[in-house]
Amino acid sequence: MKVLITGGKGPLESAIVQELSVEHQVYLMGVEPVEMDVEFIQGDIFDVDAVQQAVKGMEAIIHLWEPSYDAMADAEEREQRALDFATRGSYYLMQAAEAEGRAEAGGGAGAGCTSTAGAGKTGCI
Repeated sequence: MKVLITGGKGPLESAIVQELSVEHQVYLMGVEPVEMDVEFIQGDIFDVDAVQQAVKGMEAIIHLWEPSYDAMADAEEREQRALDFATRGSYYLMQAAEAEGRAEAGGGAGAGCTSTAGAGKTGCI
């Protein structure tokens, strides 16, 4: 199965990539390449065209992209950015999957999203 994973910098992402790549063809989407033995797709989760390109041909999507908090000074800004990644990022991925015939609006069979916005983690499958 062709699986797109967004993000990839953290230990959770690394573990998921490592586990899935045993039996699946894994693609990782991010802004900066990471050192993993999978196909890398460069793009930003907020770039609708890049998301649409990345989703083409994928059979599953796991959205783990989270913001980099290094440049953010206050907690309110961090919380807003995490929520933005969780909601808008998921929305763009679901729209692209629907356009590819991989999902139905509202999370049809075989498609769905979960979010733990407080932790900055979202998953769309």
